[in-house]
Amino acid sequence: MNKLLLLFILILTGCNTGLVFSEVSMTNIPSDMQKSIESAKTENGCYLFTDEGKDMYAFLNGGNVIPGEEAAFFTDVKIEQHEDTLNIYFTENKTSEYSNEKLKHQLLYKITPHDSYEKIQLFRNGEPIPFDIVFGI
Repeated sequence: MNKLLLLFILILTGCNTGLVFSEVSMTNIPSDMQKSIESAKTENGCYLFTDEGKDMYAFLNGGNVIPGEEAAFFTDVKIEQHEDTLNIYFTENKTSEYSNEKLKHQLLYKITPHDSYEKIQLFRNGEPIPFDIVFGI
């Protein structure tokens, strides 16, 4: 592979600190992780799944829409390492356009950490928030 292309890919995936992350399909993950994520789909929220120190998965779920209320969708996901802290940033928006297929009401990111982290912080619209649930598989 061309070295310049490889460098570009590493920068896009956040690997400049050894951290690798990418959006993944819910069908392209290990079956035990898939079962856990399927159970989390019933409630909207922000979830973190860990796979015994190997990979982590951040799941943003806004797919459960209450009739008459606006639906959540997600954009601008960034995952960064800052010293011993992993920061996950995203923007949550609301819409009444339930049928717009371009909007992402559920996002799943696979995170392959380079180091172990003292803290993992989650930021919605620039504000720190807790994860709704953290699962260990």
